[in-house]
Amino acid sequence: NLKNIFTIDCEEWFHGAGVPISARATLRRSVERNTHLLLELLVTHSTTATFFTLADVAQEYPNLIKAISNAGHEVASHGYQHQFVYRLTPQEFTHTVQYSKQLLQDITGKPVLGYRAPYFSVTRQSLWALDILAECGYTYDASIAPIRNHRYGIPNTPLMPYVVQTKKNTLLELPITPHSVLGGSALHGGFYLRTFPLGFTASSIQSLNNHGKRCILYIHPWELTNYT
Repeated sequence: NLKNIFTIDCEEWFHGAGVPISARATLRRSVERNTHLLLELLVTHSTTATFFTLADVAQEYPNLIKAISNAGHEVASHGYQHQFVYRLTPQEFTHTVQYSKQLLQDITGKPVLGYRAPYFSVTRQSLWALDILAECGYTYDASIAPIRNHRYGIPNTPLMPYVVQTKKNTLLELPITPHSVLGGSALHGGFYLRTFPLGFTASSIQSLNNHGKRCILYIHPWELTNYT
């Protein structure tokens, strides 16, 4: 059977909300509770996932990361503090991916092979990041969105997994799967999953599968939050 790929960007709500790093310490947290809810749902549906995890979260909740790994899910890197790759220098980026990789490996005792950039921010102006990922020992990247967006995306790139030749090695690219809507492009997950009816997304995934293609989709733990 054709299997789709379910991914979770393991971060707090404020990581993607543009909140300055200096202002995050006292903010309300939800990632631990909501990630455990996701783990319960995954058990219920006999499904495994890849958790692209921020080092920032792993520092605060190492036991949560252990629980993810011990449940049979893949723990991969989402960088350190959820910053746009193209706003970092190559040296700063190298530090974030090296630190994240080592921290997650120390917690889980397992190799960290994959990386996803915050905001899918490996774009044409930051393709140098792929060389650094390969040099740091990552074997795959899941950062490129093959759509046009004001913050991210590289249009007209392959829609399905492909191999990237870096300076010293190769890297498997696993682009988030797009779909067409209202004359434009959207992604399977995140804002788009919240915005469009569930039936619309399910139909799109089924159409891909009917044509022999897997769908890579994503959510965030904070999207399960209900404060009412």
